[in-house]
Amino acid sequence: MQKYKIKLKRNITKLYVGSFLFELLFFIPIMVPFLEGLGLTMSQILTLEASFAVSLIMLEIPSGYFADLHGRTTALLAGSFIAFMGILTFVLSYSFWGFLLGEVITGIGMSLVSGSGEALLYDTLIELNDEKGYRKKQENVFFYGRIGSVISNVTGAILASLFFLRMPFYATLIPFGTWVMINSTLIEPKRHKKTFETWAHFKQILKETFQNKKLRYFIVYAAIPPAFFLMNFWLYQRYMEFVGLPLFYFGIVIAGMNIFAGFCGKYSHKIEIVLGSKFSLIVVPAGAIGVWLALANLKTMWALPLLFIASGLWGFFLPLFMDFLQKMTSSDRRATVISIRSFLTRLIFFAMAPFLGSIADFYTIQTAFIASAILLFIMAGISLITLKKIDLL
Repeated sequence: MQKYKIKLKRNITKLYVGSFLFELLFFIPIMVPFLEGLGLTMSQILTLEASFAVSLIMLEIPSGYFADLHGRTTALLAGSFIAFMGILTFVLSYSFWGFLLGEVITGIGMSLVSGSGEALLYDTLIELNDEKGYRKKQENVFFYGRIGSVISNVTGAILASLFFLRMPFYATLIPFGTWVMINSTLIEPKRHKKTFETWAHFKQILKETFQNKKLRYFIVYAAIPPAFFLMNFWLYQRYMEFVGLPLFYFGIVIAGMNIFAGFCGKYSHKIEIVLGSKFSLIVVPAGAIGVWLALANLKTMWALPLLFIASGLWGFFLPLFMDFLQKMTSSDRRATVISIRSFLTRLIFFAMAPFLGSIADFYTIQTAFIASAILLFIMAGISLITLKKIDLL
């Protein structure tokens, strides 16, 4: 038993390393300029990202159930391998359709990964009698991921500037291949060894989740801000072009954003203590709206620090809502519930992203920020009012 627990404890370190490797997407800081160089418009670029969202939407909830049924480690291994194949497709692609295929393959892989790591961490801690340590360790997972993002952002921009724009795609294959190998060594907690389940059980989880009024409405709320943070992340690169920032510095700015997001995520529990749990849920969308409205009225490099604030809000929000969800769900359906939240986030992204991209193409990037702020105000506002009515706010 002691030997088993020692091996199980290594899951935590491996999840930290996996989070770091997963974020070594060296092509992220140059993705928009690279695709624009191939002749794609902002609308097409966000359509590609929407296609990624579609592949996630199709499999997000079933993949969460797959993880609950067959094990989180199986889902992580399969997902990371498929994601690796998606990156390889990017490397070999030179057209919109090639990148579309890559986005779909990568999305399938990510759908298997989504929620499985968080659920594996929580179940590992239950097995180790350290359930209360989840929040801090989940913050660490997010922190190491942000560190990986910082390194990949700076390195990716440097690789693109010193060599060629496709070089960062080649470089990404290395950490993703390593991630696959690490996931093959994870240990499944005993309580989650495979048992026979049925489609009826899956439907029962969905039914019980949506019958729980507080959980249902909180899932809806938790899906909204991340969708808008993700959409605007791609718009930030267009804004950096808009204010005349050289490509070499794209990675440095995005790295700074991720550093700030990482620290806000790592210390989110302390920030939450200061703000209060309920007020924290209001601060995140309100702060984001303020940032985007400010960007809509400023055309200067001096406005770039506002991007750090938006990233910090994103970093703070992720551990915040994840902790709420973990406490509101039981172990046997945790990955499924987390996947439902991710499903809704991607659904919002799919519906809104091409629209915002079209606004950036036909009007200006600043108009797109205004549209984003208005949409978030409406959607988050309605959701927060609902949470207030059911005593969650």
